[in-house]
Amino acid sequence: MFERRKRHPLLGMVGAAALSLLLVTPAVAADDLSASATTTATVKPGFRTITDPTGTTNFDDVNVTGLAQNTAAELGGFSVSDLTGTGAGWQVTIEASQFKNVDTGNTLATGSLQLAKPTVKAKAGVASPAPSILPSGSSVIDDGPIQIASAAADTGMGTYDFDPAGLTLSLPGDVKADTYTSVISLTLAVGPTGAGQ
Repeated sequence: MFERRKRHPLLGMVGAAALSLLLVTPAVAADDLSASATTTATVKPGFRTITDPTGTTNFDDVNVTGLAQNTAAELGGFSVSDLTGTGAGWQVTIEASQFKNVDTGNTLATGSLQLAKPTVKAKAGVASPAPSILPSGSSVIDDGPIQIASAAADTGMGTYDFDPAGLTLSLPGDVKADTYTSVISLTLAVGPTGAGQ
């Protein structure tokens, strides 16, 4: 009589599991893909400018007294703009011509005109530091050029307003009665004080 062998249920389950593992194909990750775009930003330069000192006044009239005396006027405010975007810095120089009357030939001695220490402030919203004011006090401006402001490298990049400044003219006791004229010139140069010197 044949003996029927019993199949162990655990062995059947193991075989089925092994078969299912063989049939499942592992997923293969695809290579990562990338894409890119390029964009540019162009900042165009502007100009470096200085305005005329508007509102400059004439000196108060004086009478001959035989004594030395002073008379006062005001140099009008002006503005300096550096919109070049170079950060090279800049400097402002002032010089007045000798007072004279071209018709009569009368002159005043050089060294007679003084400018009070200027003040300057940046336009609203300008972040770059304002220039340094060089004179510590009043300066004689009719005996050669005087540097009055200097913006170091990477400063002074924007627009800066110089306030009106007082002018004092010294007259000797033996001054001749006449009308005298002087031209005050402002020069804006590239580079801070000492550049190129």
